Amino acid sequence: MLATPAARAKLTTDHRGDPGHLTVTTREPTRTPPGGTDGVVFVAMPAPLPPTVGKYQVIDRLAVGGMAELLKARATGQHGFEKLVALKKILPHLANDASFVEMFYDEARLTAQLDNP
Repeated sequence: MLATPAARAKLTTDHRGDPGHLTVTTREPTRTPPGGTDGVVFVAMPAPLPPTVGKYQVIDRLAVGGMAELLKARATGQHGFEKLVALKKILPHLANDASFVEMFYDEARLTAQLDNP
């Protein structure tokens, strides 16, 4: 669903209690499918890229989905050791869902067993 040019000029922002994810809404006329919404457009914007996550220096955001984001990062160590890694980070709105967090840990345990010679 797309907002009209006039509607885009009147967008307002609302953090919905989560400063990490921004929601943009408008009550201006939009193209609405039959039985659809009341003309509200919701657009999720990813949080600003963090400079670090734990011991990892974040280089880039590779993807954002409905449940997690994938980051390209660098691990550094003594004597110039450096390794590129991919970090998968749960989105804030799911971080308090115990069943989702457990599934995330299960996925991490399985992924840690992978070996690519």
